[in-house]
Amino acid sequence: MQRRAVATVLVVLGVTWGGATASAQDSDARIARLKRSFDCTDVPSASAFVCSLKDGMVGSAVRKRIEPVVTSTGAIFLRSVYRDRDWIYHDHVEIRIGDEVLRTATVLPTSPNMSRRDVQRTGSNVNRRRNGRNQRDDFVDERVSYRGADEGAIVKAIAEAGPAPVNMQLAGGPRTFEKTLSDDEKRLFAEAYELAGLLRARGATRE
Repeated sequence: MQRRAVATVLVVLGVTWGGATASAQDSDARIARLKRSFDCTDVPSASAFVCSLKDGMVGSAVRKRIEPVVTSTGAIFLRSVYRDRDWIYHDHVEIRIGDEVLRTATVLPTSPNMSRRDVQRTGSNVNRRRNGRNQRDDFVDERVSYRGADEGAIVKAIAEAGPAPVNMQLAGGPRTFEKTLSDDEKRLFAEAYELAGLLRARGATRE
């Protein structure tokens, strides 16, 4: 009788362990698949990685977007990118989802979360003057990271927007930039939000 009880317990434990292992494997496979949707950069000194949106057309200087950024710990935050010929000096983002308007905190120019730089490119990929010499190709690059809890809620709102239109505005400077997020961009927000949740859950089970 005692032997049968022990055997029953072992069978139950075996099923539980096997299920947990299978679940962990499924989670790891899903994480690996989701990471392929993004540009994930290793941080060797910390044995970590950071994932953000892949760049569009190779060689193009123009980037005007908002993007989710996910770290290997499962942290997720919002980043705005404006790269073109002229500055707009934006310091916050306004998002409209249907009738709802969401706004990030304003980031000061002196903040480490604010990056503004003037970039010069020369080489075979830039325009050439008629005399055959390389023409310098200058563009500006503005990047602002929004790391607060409210900004995390904005990422969540975009991820869960479904078919509702999502409009963004880079604001705060003398000029603004507006666009409507494409279905692909909204899908990537949803995938980033899922990826962050899976990474947090995996980290919790390994502590």
